[in-house]
Amino acid sequence: MICVRFFLRTHRRTIVGVILALLAAGSAQASGYMTVAGDTPAERAAVTSELESLARQLAYLAPVPTELMTLGGYVSWRVFGALPLLLGLWAVWLAVSMLRGSEDANRTESLLAAGAKRGIVVRQATTAFTVTATGASLGLCLSLWTTSSDELRPSVLLLQAVALVVVLLFVFGLGTVAAQLGRSRRSAFGIGVATLFALNLLNSLGSASDAMSDIRGLSPLSWYSASDPMARGGDFSLLGTGALLVAAVALVTLAALAFERRDIGQPLVAAQWGRRLGGVVPSGVRWYRHHVPGALYERRVALSWWVVGVLVEVVFFVILAPGLVATLEQVPQLHKYLTTITNGDIARGLIGLFLIGTIQLLLALFAITAVAGWAHDDTSGRLELELSLPISRSQVVIRRAAFLVTAAASLALVALLFMYILAGSRGIEFELGRVVLAAVLLVPFTVAFGAIGALWTSWRPQGATFVLTAVAVTSYFIQEVAPLYGWPDWVLDLSFFHLYGNPLVADPAWWRIGLLLVICTAGFTGAAFLSRARDVGR
Repeated sequence: MICVRFFLRTHRRTIVGVILALLAAGSAQASGYMTVAGDTPAERAAVTSELESLARQLAYLAPVPTELMTLGGYVSWRVFGALPLLLGLWAVWLAVSMLRGSEDANRTESLLAAGAKRGIVVRQATTAFTVTATGASLGLCLSLWTTSSDELRPSVLLLQAVALVVVLLFVFGLGTVAAQLGRSRRSAFGIGVATLFALNLLNSLGSASDAMSDIRGLSPLSWYSASDPMARGGDFSLLGTGALLVAAVALVTLAALAFERRDIGQPLVAAQWGRRLGGVVPSGVRWYRHHVPGALYERRVALSWWVVGVLVEVVFFVILAPGLVATLEQVPQLHKYLTTITNGDIARGLIGLFLIGTIQLLLALFAITAVAGWAHDDTSGRLELELSLPISRSQVVIRRAAFLVTAAASLALVALLFMYILAGSRGIEFELGRVVLAAVLLVPFTVAFGAIGALWTSWRPQGATFVLTAVAVTSYFIQEVAPLYGWPDWVLDLSFFHLYGNPLVADPAWWRIGLLLVICTAGFTGAAFLSRARDVGR
């Protein structure tokens, strides 16, 4: 069990942070619903109508709920419905860090030298995660039970906890396989996250659209959604949970076999094309030496996959829009609500609401991966090599900011201009100026996350990824929960997502955009200052 203790100790800060966040989230959701919903059936019916409209907006994040009149149904959707994606990102990150991250940090060789077999390393990493996921799930259920005024039964909460642990094990299995395929921790994390997003999107939108309901079962996450013991009239799907457990075991076994058949530090399938015999001659191309083109060229493969990802999202939402409109028009309350917020053009408004929200999440994730790369450069020795060129530490921060601005602008413009062309071909017209404005304003939105990450990386690079992920998740849920609970406007303005707004549907608040620019400037300025006050790698 030496590997189990090693993995738990190595990632103890992240594990404790996630458990504490779940305790706080469970208490906030249960107590918030009990405060807002009221006691009479009429009050709960009014709140349920608002929640249903919110659930439709979040259909790309969690499946559409079936019952919101009770606390159990609300918690089943608002908490346990979104956790396969939110905690799934954490599960993928842990799997990749435990396996591929340990290889990059030269810790795997120490474990193997101590007598651990490769298959045992993978299995004990899974055991460590099982212990972690079980503790996190039980902590969440305990916080929900203690704040629910006995409306949630412990037996039902335990059944839901079992389903959550099993689906997280499945996602961890995806991460272990991704760790065998990527050339580095960063690329392996990208593979795992892309797979998770695709499966979650298929499951969530399959519950919102009749056109996709037939293929929803292709996503194993739909097997988890089949278990709904907390909702009134719901039950625990033993078949779906068992199938997920079998799939998780199969993925971990596959990862162990792949680890046995590849070299340490190398992917399972190494590219052989383009390899030439002979010496390496330095290139005489000068543009590559410039910090922005050079950084973009170096990350050209990863950026290409990000472009493919956002284009697939655009195609998905534009094609899905007519079916979603037809479905939502069958609900009078939702039709009236959507007509109001989209100025009568529901199809265009839905694309704006759903697509912009998803692109924001992808760009926030892009900023997180960029910050993870900066932190890795600091601890792996690459930053030290870069400083020996020589260049100043302030220049390193400026290069990082310039790369993030250029990459975010490229991704946003490609995505929204492609949306403009594709939607126009299907009879959904957007104003070109508004589309370009929405794309341009996505740049300070993305760079603001990068500025927070750069500031933390210059102070403590080891925890930068976790801190920025926590900021992104908190920022996202503030804009969703604050209106529902009637929180003041200044709380909403703590969310980067709210500061951006939705320029495709409504005019932006320019003072909020100015606040994003202030965060960008202050973050990278502070990062440049702190980088000069700390030794590299510490």
